[in-house]
Amino acid sequence: MSVIITGSDGFIGGYLLKYFRKKGIKVFGTEFKVHDLCQLDVCKKIICKVDNDELMILHCASAPRKEATYSQEALTNNLTMFLNMVYVASETNSHMITFGSGSDVCRRSWNSELKEEDHIFNPPSANDLHSISKNYISRIVALSENKRLLQLRLFGVFGEGEDCRYKFISNTIAKLLLNIEVTIAKDRVFEYLDVDDVARLILLIYERIKATGEMNVSTNDINLASGTKISLKEIAMRICSKIGKSTTINTIEEGRDKGYGGCSKRFKRDFPEFIGTDFDESIDRLIKYMKLQKAVLPERDLKKDKYLEYAKKITNLI
Repeated sequence: MSVIITGSDGFIGGYLLKYFRKKGIKVFGTEFKVHDLCQLDVCKKIICKVDNDELMILHCASAPRKEATYSQEALTNNLTMFLNMVYVASETNSHMITFGSGSDVCRRSWNSELKEEDHIFNPPSANDLHSISKNYISRIVALSENKRLLQLRLFGVFGEGEDCRYKFISNTIAKLLLNIEVTIAKDRVFEYLDVDDVARLILLIYERIKATGEMNVSTNDINLASGTKISLKEIAMRICSKIGKSTTINTIEEGRDKGYGGCSKRFKRDFPEFIGTDFDESIDRLIKYMKLQKAVLPERDLKKDKYLEYAKKITNLI
């Protein structure tokens, strides 16, 4: 069985591409600047590149982000790419996994135990086009009777290869390695998951399909919520300790904002054998990786800290 990964030039897609190649699995990745997935003919040609009886499609592609925000085309592009890939998956009788996001729920309704159906009752605000696209895709998946279509809803995925300018854990590690002050807009409990755990789960599903011809899940919309729920400030303090820094973690607004994470009931029911990586082990591995990358870390951008400006905006501080 072969694998097609859309968005393999992104963080999660790129990690999955390398992971499957190391496992010796035939895999083909699409890149934003090369493959226009908004064109159905392009999607059909991509499928033709893999000549196998069985095919698994991992849909990671998303509208490109400029710094911390998405373009006005995010809604149209994300929906078009998703629907095109669903079409070609159906035409070829392929299994398809798409990666959703807890952002399909309005920020005002966030909590640390979001249920899969919460996106129906609490859609994002009208001006958040990227999140609206995630909401629409979640609705389509939830209504689908296609047993070969699965959405895994992600929350805070982190690990090697993420953009340290705009991702909290690697942002904090990079700043501390470069002796840059760490400031949090407002503390919040997040659900974090090692990107390697995402890859291991997909491999588990891949093996299920090879063995039985099915993904063997009871529903086609599942929170990938086996990660760690931990506050941003606690994460920053742990990283300080691990790197050997004794510094104050600044917080602009005191108190704690609403949590962000998922209810894991469905996940544990359908994947009882899966055990996530210990959070501290994941952090240690990422610190080790980023120490090797220290010479090429974007120090100027980290000092400008557009990520903090974005965080202020979404917590209504500016």
